[in-house]
Amino acid sequence: MITPQDIKEKTFEKALFGGYDMAAVDSFLEEISTDLALLQRENATLKGKMKVLVDKVEEYRGNEDALRMAVVSAQRIGNIIEREARDKADALVNDATAEAARITKDAQLEVEMEKARLDEAKRSSAQFVENMELLCNRQLSFLEKVGEMDFIKEHRANRIVEVVPEQADAPQAEAPVAVPYATDPGEIHETVKRIEETVAKAADEPVSDVRPNFAPAASADDEMPTRAFHIVTDPDDDVDKTTQFTFDGFEK
Repeated sequence: MITPQDIKEKTFEKALFGGYDMAAVDSFLEEISTDLALLQRENATLKGKMKVLVDKVEEYRGNEDALRMAVVSAQRIGNIIEREARDKADALVNDATAEAARITKDAQLEVEMEKARLDEAKRSSAQFVENMELLCNRQLSFLEKVGEMDFIKEHRANRIVEVVPEQADAPQAEAPVAVPYATDPGEIHETVKRIEETVAKAADEPVSDVRPNFAPAASADDEMPTRAFHIVTDPDDDVDKTTQFTFDGFEK
C-alpha cells in the first residue's frame, strides 16, 4: 500500500523532449500525499470506531444471549412453580374433600347410632310402661280380691262405727256417723304410697317363689287364725318377673 511518504519521495527521470513540468508534478504529488494522509487518518478513525461498535455489538449479543437464557430459565422456573402450586392445590382439595367425606360419613353413622339408641330407648320405655301397667293392674286386682275377703269386711265393719262408752252416756252427745273405710286423706295417701313402693320394688328386684305359711294360734279362744296364702312368680311371664298372689288358703 502506497503511503504519503512514498509519494513524496518518488522521483522521475528527466526527459529530453516533451516531459512534464517538474514543478507541476511535485505540486500534484504533494497534494496527493496530503489527501492520502488525511484519508488514512480518517480510515484509522473509522476503523477504531468500527471496532468499538463491533465490540458493543458483541457485548449486546452476549447480553442478548444472557437475557434469552434468563428469560428461558425464568419461564422454566415459572412453569415448575406453577405445576408445583397446582399439584399442591389439587392435593389440598383432594385432602379436604376426603376429610369432608369422612366427617360426613362419621356424622351420618353417629346420627344413625343416635337414632337407633333413641328407638331402643322408646321401645324400652314403652315396654317398661307396659310392664308397669301390667304390674299395677295385677296389684290392683289383688287388692280388689283381698278387699272382698271376710276378715277384711269384718275389719271394715268394726271400724265403721266405734262408739266410746263414756261419750254415749254424756248428755246431748251426738251419735257417731258411719264413715266408709279408708276415707281419711292421710290414710289414702299412705295406702297409695305403699302400693307405689311395692310396685317399684317388684319392678327393680323381681322376687323368687316365696310361700310363707302362717300357722293358726294355739288357743281356740283367740281370734280366727290367719289363713295361709302364697306369693309366687309366674313362670310363664316373658315380660318381667312380677309378683302374683294366690288365694287358695282363704276360705270364707
